[in-house]
Order: sequence, then C-alpha cells, then structure tokens
Amino acid sequence: MLSQSPPSRPGDKLPVFAVLTDTATLLQAHARLVLTITLPTAVMMLGATLAEAAGTSDFVQQVFFIVGLWLGVGATVQQVRVGAFGPGGVPDPKNDPFRVGKREVQVFLAMLAILALPLGMTHLAAQQAGTGTGASSLILLLASPLLLLLGMRLFVIMAACACDHPDPIRAGWHYGQGNSWRLAGIALLISITFMLILMVVLAFATGFAPKAAEGGVATVGTVIAQCLVTIAQLAVTAFANMAWGVTLRRLISIRPHRIDTEV
Repeated sequence: MLSQSPPSRPGDKLPVFAVLTDTATLLQAHARLVLTITLPTAVMMLGATLAEAAGTSDFVQQVFFIVGLWLGVGATVQQVRVGAFGPGGVPDPKNDPFRVGKREVQVFLAMLAILALPLGMTHLAAQQAGTGTGASSLILLLASPLLLLLGMRLFVIMAACACDHPDPIRAGWHYGQGNSWRLAGIALLISITFMLILMVVLAFATGFAPKAAEGGVATVGTVIAQCLVTIAQLAVTAFANMAWGVTLRRLISIRPHRIDTEV
C-alpha cells in the first residue's frame, strides 16, 4: 500500500505531488467505498449512453441525464469528503445518493460556476474570431490567467461546501492565497492524466470498428467505446474530487482560518 505523505504545517507551500500521492493512497484504501459512492452515477450515465444508442425517446434520455446529474452532485460531495477526512475517514454515515440538502445545493452551484468559466471563455473567443478585433482578443488573452486562478479558487470553495464549512466562500478564498498556481498545477496534472487515459481507451475501443461485420455490429463497437469513455471519465472525476478534498485538508493546515475551529 502507498504511504501517506507528511502532513502540512502552517506557512508551508501546498505540495502538489504529495496531494496526488495522498489521493492515490486514499483511493487504494477506500476503493470499495469510492466504488459504492460512484456506482449510482455510473449506472445512470451508462444508461443514458445505452438509451441514446437504442434510439429511445428524448424524454427517457433526459430522465437518465437529469437523475445522473443529481447523483453526480451527491457523489462529488462524498468523494470530496473522503479526501478531506483523510485516512480512516468516513464521508457520511448514511451515504444517501439522493440526499438533497444545503451542501448538495452549494456544491451544485459551485460546479455550475466552474463550468461557466471555460464555456464563457469559449463563447467569447468564438465571438472575437468572428469580429476579428485584435484589441478585444488581447484583453481576452490577458484575462485568461485571472480566470484560471478564479477557477482554482472555485474548486477549493466547492470542497469547502462539500465539507459543511460554515463560510465556504470566504474561507475558500482565504485558503487559496499564495497557492493559486499550485492549485492550477494539481488541476493540470489531473487533466493530463485524463487525456492520456482517454487516448488509451479510445485507441482500444476503436479496434472494435474495423472488425465489425455486417448487420450493425459497428454500432455495438461505438457503444462500447462510449461506455468505456464514460467509465474512464467517472474514474478520473472521482480521483479529482478526492484530490480537492485532500487539498482542502492541507490548505487548512497551511493557512488556518479563524472559523476552522468551528468546523
């Protein structure tokens, strides 16, 4: 089993690689628990993929998507709590995937804010490409690092929401001070890992298509590829959520907040 890295102390810098190794250690120790947390979301997401492949009605596909989305919020909460509580931690005694409470709503809103940043950037970039104004494009380029740092703070705020912090926005902003680029490094390494896994999965899955015989077997190969991509995405997302929980735990040790004693 992987060993846990030494805990952080006040004034330390956020150790990027220690966060990732701690997350891998926790994932190894709580593999069955993480699988149980993620399984309802996986069932809904795979169900949505199969429903689309089967050509079912839009209503059925939307039901799978909406239920899967909310179960994903619950899974995110529990996965973050596994990382934040550390070795031996239990995310929630009941572990109810359909729980609707304050923490789930806050995490959902934080996730929407995180998704809004890249989507907004993409939309603005498309508009600037259409107009061809160089000054606006330069402003957008200069604003990109600021938006990146804002996104990293939002990840910490999301983790604080998942852990029932009494003041997640202010505390999350406080924790990120002095470690913004290290937070970006964690996100970058996880993203690179996901891209590598995705390339391997796609290379393996596309092998089904050339071997397809007549009668729609190629469609089966496409569905298998989509299911493998979904499983890989869920696995990397679970790791990332746990990593943000570990990050929050270490940031609290590095930059204690005056209300941490109330948590």
